[in-house]
Amino acid sequence: MFLLFLIFIALPLSLSQFDSFSEFPPPPWHHRPHHHRHHHPFGHWHHPPPWRGFHFPPPEDFLPPPSLPPPPPPPAPISPPPAPPPQPMPSPYTPEMQKVIQSINKKSEHFSKSGENYENVIKVLKDFYKKKTGLQYDFSNFKLPTVTGRSELSANQRTAGIFYENDVVLTLSQARTITKETNRKKRKIVSDLSKRWTRSISFRFQENDEEWKTSIRSAISVFTSSTCLSFIENGPSRDYLIFTKGQGCYSSVGKLGGSQEVSIGFGCDGEGVISHEIAHSLGLWHEQSRPDRNNFVKIFPQNMMSGAQAQFERLNTTITSDYGVPYDYGSAMHYPVFAFVRQSGLTSIEPTDRSFRNTIGSRVSLSFLDVKVINAAYCSNVCQQSLPCQNNGYPHPNACTRCLCPSGFSGKFCENLEYSEFGSELVATSSWKTLRYQGSLQSFWRIRAQGSKIVFEFTSVYFKCSPSCEEFVEVGFSFSRLTIPLIVPEQRAPKIPPQQPKPIRRDPSRWSGWSAWSSCSEACGACGKEERTRTCLSSSCRMNSRQSQARTCNLNPCRSGTTRGRGKRSTLEARVRHKRQTSWCCAGYKKTTTNWCSQV
Repeated sequence: MFLLFLIFIALPLSLSQFDSFSEFPPPPWHHRPHHHRHHHPFGHWHHPPPWRGFHFPPPEDFLPPPSLPPPPPPPAPISPPPAPPPQPMPSPYTPEMQKVIQSINKKSEHFSKSGENYENVIKVLKDFYKKKTGLQYDFSNFKLPTVTGRSELSANQRTAGIFYENDVVLTLSQARTITKETNRKKRKIVSDLSKRWTRSISFRFQENDEEWKTSIRSAISVFTSSTCLSFIENGPSRDYLIFTKGQGCYSSVGKLGGSQEVSIGFGCDGEGVISHEIAHSLGLWHEQSRPDRNNFVKIFPQNMMSGAQAQFERLNTTITSDYGVPYDYGSAMHYPVFAFVRQSGLTSIEPTDRSFRNTIGSRVSLSFLDVKVINAAYCSNVCQQSLPCQNNGYPHPNACTRCLCPSGFSGKFCENLEYSEFGSELVATSSWKTLRYQGSLQSFWRIRAQGSKIVFEFTSVYFKCSPSCEEFVEVGFSFSRLTIPLIVPEQRAPKIPPQQPKPIRRDPSRWSGWSAWSSCSEACGACGKEERTRTCLSSSCRMNSRQSQARTCNLNPCRSGTTRGRGKRSTLEARVRHKRQTSWCCAGYKKTTTNWCSQV
């Protein structure tokens, strides 16, 4: 190419000459622009390209670009924030109620079964309460007003809304039966034999509080001393009561099977309240729910809390029986007058006989008729032989040769006055006699008036006032009535009496129940004594940890020429006797026209 270029330069020719050489193509600048379908990216140049004559540096003059750090990795894709966990629905129960529900489901084996948990029972009761009152039942706002006196109502102020009748833990079957069959009869105790315990009942304690356990043992002793039932602590039976210190006082009705909770919490430690819950577990219902209750009490729905009207149903189920025992105002299973009131000072239930107004709702101890119902249910076939029991007594299921007597009576056939420190047998005369009482124990007087009326007057009474009282005077003006009205002061005297009496102080000591009376040391003539004892349960009486009581017994005159004494008589005993040719009484007593040894 280089040589050819030189030759081309060396032979100058004219254009015409060059044109004549047909074998040579015309120079490119003679060409007309040729339009190609696809243009060169630089187009067609009719003059030297701009880079011609430009000095390109040698390749080595080029420097590599400076090294740069690698680009950062792309940011991770931003995931949307996780959705907040669903908020639990607010519980309709207060914290105290939730603790009760958890305890029932855990401690009572029956409620741990599938579908039997206590929440299902509450749903049935809630629908029932709404149906009866026409109002939406709000558990969380169902709080009882503050009341005086010791009872399960005052202890269950914050938890009553989830129970039936304030302290009853129903099973799902019981709840459905009661709420669907309110027009049928409900009696005092369950008659379904599957709900009855055997006569030997095992029990356990969940807590190690010795004072608390002692209170429960003391209440249990009332059942064991008055019925044929025995309670065995940590007994071997698979079915047993477990006493807990829960949120208030509550119990199921009748035997459920397996472990069965009885809660004796704060405010429930009195003998009457503990006995109330144990009686529920044995099968007793509340007294005021009997079908015949309208003959004995009046109900005031307008004074009740909203939604509480269904707590006063005359419950109805055919699985219960009252064994013919009359309505009992003094039952430890009866509502007090202030049950479920909307404010303090109102009454929701009152006896038709207002003299019993302070009797209903008593929580001192089980009544004589409470015990009688239990004996009728569990012990009816224990004593086969009848006895000539007096004053409404009946054969004692623990000792079939003697009678179980109402309060105030004693003796083999309930013929005697119950012994007390200040009490005595008296004969009314035309002149006034003054009776004085001091101390904190019970005292009994029996006043006889031969065909006459007795007039008495209280000159000063300084007792603690409460709607359902623990301090009272009980006047038995009719021995045909097993329940006697309590007389309590409506208010204290507005003026100081002329002679200021010494106030009666409540004994701070806590004692077990009294043991059964021993056998009488003599068989007749008011010569013998019988004794009973009790044990102190608190530290306040360590110096006097045991008490005993003695009383005169067997007031029937001795026949002429007989002694009927046990063992050899001492010389002293012989001197104090006044033995006669006819029937006779011991010194200090005389035979009355009714053939009775009466204190002189």
